[in-house]
Amino acid sequence: YQPVRRRLLADPGVTVKTASGDGGGAKDVENPTGPGIATDLSFRELRQADWKQFDAIAFCGYKCEEYVGPSPKGATAGQLIRTALDAGKPVGGICVG
Repeated sequence: YQPVRRRLLADPGVTVKTASGDGGGAKDVENPTGPGIATDLSFRELRQADWKQFDAIAFCGYKCEEYVGPSPKGATAGQLIRTALDAGKPVGGICVG
């Protein structure tokens, strides 16, 4: 996540918003004992956001449980993917390595 974020932010026209299932923060696999990654939105807040402000959505992470399956977070992630695709936005995923 961090290398991709740094590369995106090197472009002055790019803004990166980070969301997690619960909001409030995410673990940084590269630095697991560090402060973590601050998030701007929870999945629920992202689902309710104006999608005109976003060009794409990418799911990044080590464990996919937050994004798939019958859990509430998985259901919300599925709704986010459908919303993005319906709006014609690219959807991607980045995992470890």
